[in-house]
Amino acid sequence: MAQSAINPAAVRRLKEAVLAHPGPTEVHLHVRNLEKTTVFRLGPRVAAGPGLWADLKAAAAVRRLV
Repeated sequence: MAQSAINPAAVRRLKEAVLAHPGPTEVHLHVRNLEKTTVFRLGPRVAAGPGLWADLKAAAAVRRLV
């Protein structure tokens, strides 16, 4: 996710998407700026599947890195 895309509304939408899909998989958020990419390991774990990816794409400009 581009650093410029991060704002309170985007964070709220991502949080809602992640919390809607509880499961065993860790969540890593990659935030890019011009100089580097920072990876954040988020607390909630998710059930990684088509429903989660659809919700994440709808919530923000998220792309799957796995």
